Amino acid sequence: MNANSLKGCLAIALTVALQPLCFADDAVSTTTVKTEGPPVVLDSYMKPTVVQTKETTDANGNVEKSVAPIIQERHEHVMLPSSETTTTMTEHTGTSQTVKTEATAVARSTFRSAPRRKVAHRVRHHRRACVAAKPKSVAVAQKTVVEKKVIEPTVIQRQDTTVEKATVIERKDPALNNQ
Repeated sequence: MNANSLKGCLAIALTVALQPLCFADDAVSTTTVKTEGPPVVLDSYMKPTVVQTKETTDANGNVEKSVAPIIQERHEHVMLPSSETTTTMTEHTGTSQTVKTEATAVARSTFRSAPRRKVAHRVRHHRRACVAAKPKSVAVAQKTVVEKKVIEPTVIQRQDTTVEKATVIERKDPALNNQ
């Protein structure tokens, strides 16, 4: 490989390696749970519904008013407790990728030179030796390396927000509704 093709392969490898970083997803889920507790009676009192009003004038001309309840109903101040819990979970999915690289034993070529030929020495007492022609180059096996890299781990963040509210209302005694 020449220098330009090496740069091209490097550019492709970087593009493939950095692509999952651009598309990493964040999943956000929000859950809201509302709970209401039992009503709590804070105060109970009698409230007149029908009253009798009397006006009395004495000898001097002074008017004296008197108000007397005839029918009364029980009323109460009630607190209605409620709680609202909001849970927000943010899950950042980590990226992992498989990188396949091909490497050769010799950086510039897929072929390597054959070892240098040795000169055959002929011994006079032996038969004549035949020297085999050796190839000029020998193929080098391609090495494929598969790596799995975890670039970012999966991160889960949880945030709980609890808001407690209490509403105070005025109502009639529930026993009055049965009559």
